[in-house]
Amino acid sequence: MKALLQLKQSGVVEEYIQEFQKLVYQVSMFNPHYGTIFFISQFIKGLKFELQGTVEAHIPDTLERAYLIAKVQQEIFDAAPRNAQRQYNRFDTLATRTEVVPKAPLKMGMGDLWKDRQLREYRRANGECFKCELKYDPTHVCGQKKAATLNAIETEECTVMLSK
Repeated sequence: MKALLQLKQSGVVEEYIQEFQKLVYQVSMFNPHYGTIFFISQFIKGLKFELQGTVEAHIPDTLERAYLIAKVQQEIFDAAPRNAQRQYNRFDTLATRTEVVPKAPLKMGMGDLWKDRQLREYRRANGECFKCELKYDPTHVCGQKKAATLNAIETEECTVMLSK
């Protein structure tokens, strides 16, 4: 259990997954009551910093899905230009020097905030504007703004006379 809790990704994702699977098997042999959510959260916690957020944002419901998302994100990160990775790593070192208070993660079912976060992450990943869904570039200007609508209901007063 101690080895599982201290496991961190140091190389490629595939090596980390293999080591993680060995430890999950060993822990499950001694105590089969640990749930999938525990193992998924430990897997994400052990990933490199640049992969954690994206894998967690997909809210994987199985370990296999978490493995797949991590592999895809590793490929995307490796395909990115080196200067973009250097800027990201520079931010990472700045963040680790200062004390950062972690935000509580938004959980599924938390209402509109969770849905908005998922939509924003999806649009960011696909290079779309957050407001109008069109492809984003530095010269982008959002298209038509939605016109304000006024919804009203008019009722008439009606008197009913009953005769005896």
